[in-house]
Amino acid sequence: AMVGIMGAIAELELETIKERTQQGKEQANKQGIVMGANAKYGYYKDKEKKLQVLEDEAKIVRRIYDEFIVNKFTTQRIADGLSRDGIDTPDISALKHNKRSGESRRKTPPNFWRAERITDILKDEIYAGVKYYGMNKAGKRVLKEQWKRADHNHPYIILRDYWLLAQEILKEVSDRKMLTKRKQDNTVYLLSSLLKCDHCRKLATPPEENMI
Repeated sequence: AMVGIMGAIAELELETIKERTQQGKEQANKQGIVMGANAKYGYYKDKEKKLQVLEDEAKIVRRIYDEFIVNKFTTQRIADGLSRDGIDTPDISALKHNKRSGESRRKTPPNFWRAERITDILKDEIYAGVKYYGMNKAGKRVLKEQWKRADHNHPYIILRDYWLLAQEILKEVSDRKMLTKRKQDNTVYLLSSLLKCDHCRKLATPPEENMI
């Protein structure tokens, strides 16, 4: 009986500790304090563990957005340009700026950028001065609608309107890729073989040859 009572008390205390820890983390996130993880590329943590702009990295972030929005470069072309210019990747740069300790485990050159990393930077709203928390639950990513936004506004690197424009272009690119994939898969749509263009109607050919 005593062992059972002690076990129940220990379990209750454990739940209390978890609850208080969670409350502490949530309060810190609301205040813009970076918990545990390293600062994102383009930023560093100050003495209060809040995000500040790291100009050496921030100028690369601005370059990525400018080349994507203004120059209409693809993410792969942007990555190739950074690699060609010898720009350190985020993980290597983090080591050089003492944002993290240890050694890099990457097997590729320190300036080898991937298109996926460029896409991640373009999608991350943190560069527009917005920080979210509570993005994972039970070790799994949750929908963005369930994320919590920090009350503290850290310095932005990209204007919000500029960031929103990047999201529109990303969506257009994604839609085009999806359309191309569907065509390659020979997907049948509701109006397939029912619509004809004006040019086809002018041709003296059987209707079944004019279908698009």
